[in-house]
Amino acid sequence: MELVEIITDIADALKAVDQERPSEKKQKEGYFMPGIGPHNEDHLRDFAIKHLKEDPDKKHYYLNAGPKNYPGNSQECDLVIPGEWAIELKLLRPYGDNGNEADHWSNKILHPYYGNKSSMGDVLKLIGSGFSERKAIILFGFEHSDPKIDIEMVLRSFEIILLEVHGIRLSSRINIKREGLVHPVFQSLRVIGWEIIGKK
Repeated sequence: MELVEIITDIADALKAVDQERPSEKKQKEGYFMPGIGPHNEDHLRDFAIKHLKEDPDKKHYYLNAGPKNYPGNSQECDLVIPGEWAIELKLLRPYGDNGNEADHWSNKILHPYYGNKSSMGDVLKLIGSGFSERKAIILFGFEHSDPKIDIEMVLRSFEIILLEVHGIRLSSRINIKREGLVHPVFQSLRVIGWEIIGKK
């Protein structure tokens, strides 16, 4: 299965789950407003994979999909489809549940050093891993239907830094969008991904 099909499947699954109005518990007390937007990346992965495993047309492909340790390492890769793909996931969420701009939201994508928890750090980790599967990075982007912050600058910077600073080639960007989410701030979902081709 090609990456565009996986990204499309995840986008469709998350849109379907969103309509069930799942609520994420806050760290201290109470709940965020309903919808998939406030959930963390592990919950979003689990929502999507559970939905796909229950789909009679998709379950054969995703049956064994889930998190898996890196070879010889206790660190966990977010999503492995055995024999096919090793994928790291990250949230791209410029605004919080309260409608205020999130602090340092772009750092989660762009911090350019190995060993950190940014998307760039994840790409560097995958490049050096022992996974035999094809490798990819996928972002869960949430924004207003009429975006208040253009995330294109972050996406383009991500691509340029990986190529020009780290010498890592990515595939063309895949961007699947789903509108009409139930959350009043996280109204639109973009599932964005690249295959990690390797060092140039």
